[in-house]
Amino acid sequence: MAKDLEAKGSDEAVCVVKKLLTQEEKLLSREEALACIEHLTVFVEESTSRMKPSELLKALADSIDVIHERVRRPDTRSAAAMVAWYGPNAWAKTMPVIPGPSRKLREVDIMNDASVWAILDEGCNTTCHSRMWRENAEEKFLNQGFVVERFDSKKECHGVGDKPVTTKHCYSFPFNVSLGPYQRSLAGVLQSQELGHEGFVPLLLSLPNQGTMGLVKDMRNGMCVLKGYGVSIELCVAKKNGLLCIDIGNMANVLHRRTKLPTHLRYLRWGSEEWLEYFTEACKHCNGMPDLPGEAIQKDRGSWAD
Repeated sequence: MAKDLEAKGSDEAVCVVKKLLTQEEKLLSREEALACIEHLTVFVEESTSRMKPSELLKALADSIDVIHERVRRPDTRSAAAMVAWYGPNAWAKTMPVIPGPSRKLREVDIMNDASVWAILDEGCNTTCHSRMWRENAEEKFLNQGFVVERFDSKKECHGVGDKPVTTKHCYSFPFNVSLGPYQRSLAGVLQSQELGHEGFVPLLLSLPNQGTMGLVKDMRNGMCVLKGYGVSIELCVAKKNGLLCIDIGNMANVLHRRTKLPTHLRYLRWGSEEWLEYFTEACKHCNGMPDLPGEAIQKDRGSWAD
């Protein structure tokens, strides 16, 4: 078989096959295999021309080597050595250059993008947003047949400034994070406090909420993995501030591998039995019929609740 391969195959194809055979002894964990696929995906996305199968296999073999060596040989330099300070001009000489993520992350315009995006904010212990972001997100969710719930919730949010910001309302937003074609998406309801000022603040997803979702960020590779699902989701950067963000508003595939909506999402689905029951109860506590946003609702708004 080896002689037939050398006789019929090109030199490049022969080298690729031999390299793959030498990698048979390497055992990759699930996380390492996913990292290899991510590494290979970056290569394919950056390719500007058509490629041969042998070139794709070579890129896969290279990805296996890169991920395997990265895991087996972590940086062993001590933290003290990396922050050593020897004088006014020593910082630039002794500190290693940190280039950031090894892959270029896609840039998104949160306000003008078709979906709804959340900023990953490690310094935030309460998920919050501004009115400007909420109105933009409400319209996007409404166009997909979902509503947003508001309830009174007074809370003080303490940031880096001296004065705390007091909120008056909390909102329940539907959310959906796609996990690829082979698994059900991660869907649910997210509660966020609305800040009182008029400036633009995108939804800042708090560290506790990130922990509940099981988000694990690999900043060197620019990846975000959902622990417990074994899949990576797209990590992007916001256009205006360069902060990391994820897509939480693609409600179109919330029924992927599902026959019905998750229970806790049904009362936010316009036209569902749960929504009608909730809305009827709400009408009892207000004077007259509340305004109903109807123009942006899809015509099939009741189909998902069947």
